[in-house]
Amino acid sequence: MLPSQIAKTGEIQTVLGPIIPDDLGITMTHEHLLMDIPVYETHSEEASKLKFKTGSWDFEMISKGNELWSVNRNNLTLNDENEIIQQVLDYKYSGGDSLVDCTNYDLAQDPNGLARISRATGLNIIMGCGHYVPAAHPSDIDSKTKDDLTRRMVRDIVDGIGDTNIRPGIIGEIGNIWPITEIQQRLLESAADAHKETGLPILIHPGSDDRSPLKIIDILVNCDVAPEAIIMGHLDFAIQYKSRDTLDELAQTGCFMEYDIFGFEESGLFVRGNYGELSNDHKRIDTIIFLLDKGYGNQLVVGQDVCLKRHQSKYGGKGYSHILKTIVPKMLKTGVSQSDVDNILINNPANALQKR
Repeated sequence: MLPSQIAKTGEIQTVLGPIIPDDLGITMTHEHLLMDIPVYETHSEEASKLKFKTGSWDFEMISKGNELWSVNRNNLTLNDENEIIQQVLDYKYSGGDSLVDCTNYDLAQDPNGLARISRATGLNIIMGCGHYVPAAHPSDIDSKTKDDLTRRMVRDIVDGIGDTNIRPGIIGEIGNIWPITEIQQRLLESAADAHKETGLPILIHPGSDDRSPLKIIDILVNCDVAPEAIIMGHLDFAIQYKSRDTLDELAQTGCFMEYDIFGFEESGLFVRGNYGELSNDHKRIDTIIFLLDKGYGNQLVVGQDVCLKRHQSKYGGKGYSHILKTIVPKMLKTGVSQSDVDNILINNPANALQKR
């Protein structure tokens, strides 16, 4: 399948061209394969910590990871294609067929690299586009109008990113913090316009506040985006575990609901400070069961959001196959049906990712 092909309505755009939803198979809807995320880098003033700024993510770093994950520059970069190929082959050998790489413009997006990984592994890879959280934005973004931002995404979706001829299959992850600023509002509105022109779904990185997901839905719906065209990511930290009424209200909109940081308990990312504690795998499963019991089983998708060296199994993390190897068996043991698991892993991603 040639990269020059573009998805039609009802198809899914991968980095190697369009596929039909039936060919998607088991899918993680929020991962990163090749990226650089310096926005989370910290600069310690302590000499004993500065020595860890450079160098590989080795056993000593693993032991100090909770303290120094953001100090070590290498931890914030995924750039070794051969290493990533071996990591995602474990996912494939565990039963995986496809994944969404939602690395966007601000995170060193690498279309050619993703295409090479897809060819080497046989996995379907769906690539993202758009901008991340404000701290990662390019310096000139405030000068860009909504139409400027829309035109870039539409051009990339229609013609391919740069001169690669490789096309995104989602709009996102569109990064947000709370409260929503003017530039975030503009980016959300441009994502809505790009969706209406191209039919691609929108994947959201919400802010760490119960109010953020619903506010984002309101903005997009007011721009005439159907909720079923929206994947609301990071619900593991965006809505607190105990905020079931808020979660139910979000589910009632009809958007896809993504639990995508399985295995993140000690990653260092997305801790909500005084607002609430980071979720864990047990709470994620419990929340998914709550949503299944409420009748929202057709809206659930999952992922691991591998985005640091320390998330990879080679460096002591859970890796790309954690859900298939560990979480699915736990879900089945707690009474989740195989048909519900199939919806979460296969049917719902196929519905969420197809062009509208």
